[in-house]
Amino acid sequence: MWRWGRIHWLRVDNGSPFGDPTRQAVSILHLCLTAHGIRLKVNPPRTPTRNAKVERNQGTTARWAEPDKCKDYLELQQRLNQAVEEQRECYPTRVCGGKTRAQAYPELLKNPIRFDVQDFKLSRVHQFLAQGQWKRMVSDRGSVDLFWQNYQLGRKHRRRKVLAKLNYEALQWEFYCSQGQIIKVLPMKPMTKTQLKSGVKARYKQKG
Repeated sequence: MWRWGRIHWLRVDNGSPFGDPTRQAVSILHLCLTAHGIRLKVNPPRTPTRNAKVERNQGTTARWAEPDKCKDYLELQQRLNQAVEEQRECYPTRVCGGKTRAQAYPELLKNPIRFDVQDFKLSRVHQFLAQGQWKRMVSDRGSVDLFWQNYQLGRKHRRRKVLAKLNYEALQWEFYCSQGQIIKVLPMKPMTKTQLKSGVKARYKQKG
């Protein structure tokens, strides 16, 4: 994003680190990108054909970079960078009329839309969450987890299935029983920029 400018959306698969197969959770990376105004289009489960061009490109990149021969992730990153550069600037394609991608789309090299790291708005996250309906099972202690935050509904609701909806205007969670009646309304707990950024860093540090 730093080099190529700001993108508006990405199509991704429904697995980690972007998606969740159940569609009842949203990864912290997904929320962080949402706060930056980058939308994710998540493929349905087991449908790689919905993103066929990217899947084929990833296969080509993997064959060129040969990750199984890399001694560590630094060498892998170096090989990936080289493979992508060769594909973009040295490899002519039929779909580009015998030109390289860089020759066919020279405007992309000018980075027309700059990515602003300061353009981070939690209101975008709130709007996104308010569009969903999130199914949860109340624990034996009478609580549910919503996006790394715990909400107490009361022991009388334990082991019940509930539906959580975020009221964007009031910034409060509304919890509904299976019959569609509101059983609890709770203020949304603060979700800060530091929490999201730290969560993303911690995740990738663990993976490294």
